[in-house]
Amino acid sequence: MQRAYGYNFRMKSEEVDLGGTGVHLAVPSGAGRHQAIIVIGAPPSAATQLTQVADQLSSVGHIALAFPMLEDEFDGAELRHKIAAAITLLNDRPDVRHGNIALWSFGARCGAIASTVPGVSAAIILHLDADTGPTGDWLPAAPFDPHDVQCPVLLIFATSRADADDVIQRIRNNLESAGKVVEVERYDAPASQADVSLQSFPARVVADRWDHVQAFLSRHPS
Repeated sequence: MQRAYGYNFRMKSEEVDLGGTGVHLAVPSGAGRHQAIIVIGAPPSAATQLTQVADQLSSVGHIALAFPMLEDEFDGAELRHKIAAAITLLNDRPDVRHGNIALWSFGARCGAIASTVPGVSAAIILHLDADTGPTGDWLPAAPFDPHDVQCPVLLIFATSRADADDVIQRIRNNLESAGKVVEVERYDAPASQADVSLQSFPARVVADRWDHVQAFLSRHPS
């Protein structure tokens, strides 16, 4: 895992208030301005997992802000409001490269909605089987139009679905038809693995995902 995460920076973290919600802010100790990344996730993503990802991102030179989205409290308008508030908070920091704020979502529902907020310069969306309905839709919890996506998108699929090719192509076509830049990575789970999560994949898959995320972020600054 040392190769995958490549800890190069000392970092510090703190809990900050974001419109009444406590969020985890991780900041590299290095001087200068940095790309910022908002980390969100719907269940089964745990707050501790998102915090760890934020710290890992900070360790390689990003400023990261992490907060979970609880499904029973999920509201598309409220999520957009919180993402917009997070963008404002980060843009106001002197150590953030203004306008260079990416999104990493552990869950397609919240990721689809968050990617439509103005000010997001790139979005990584982890798409698990649980995020996909019988028609292969993203199933956002609010009206969603691919034309509203604000940025290039990296879709990471972890799946055991027999119809995964059709699902992935449908989502990709919807975004590309709307004129969006889309990159796709796919990791196949055994068909017997009913509960698909990247934590259940081999370490090499986790490392490969991390490498793809880092490469995508380096290609898509604002």
